[in-house]
Amino acid sequence: MRLLAFIILLQLSFFTPLYAQQDTGNKRMPAPIAPSYTKGHDALLNFIHNNLKVPKSLNKTTIVRVDFTVTLNGTLKGIKVYKSVAKNLEKEAIRVIALTSGYWRPAMVWNKNQEVGTFLEIEFKK
Repeated sequence: MRLLAFIILLQLSFFTPLYAQQDTGNKRMPAPIAPSYTKGHDALLNFIHNNLKVPKSLNKTTIVRVDFTVTLNGTLKGIKVYKSVAKNLEKEAIRVIALTSGYWRPAMVWNKNQEVGTFLEIEFKK
């Protein structure tokens, strides 16, 4: 039986409209824009699905939460596991997320790039 791996992105802020505005009295400020994968949400899911190596010994679905910061130039730093149950899954999740470094758009606040922390939850599924 072929092993399948899927990703769950729980951060809905990836879908923040690029030109959304919020009212701040007399001034209109652009809404903050969350960091995003430059090739799009679906491409990120496909990339992780195609590169994630699920251990053959996995006997139940397991979720690993990976926290990281998207820097001003789109690279990732501070990649670490927040929630996991197995070291081998932690290492694999970090490895795959690290492969996406350099392919991110930083967050924007007041039309300026900002370093912002975010996370992905990776589901390892047999």
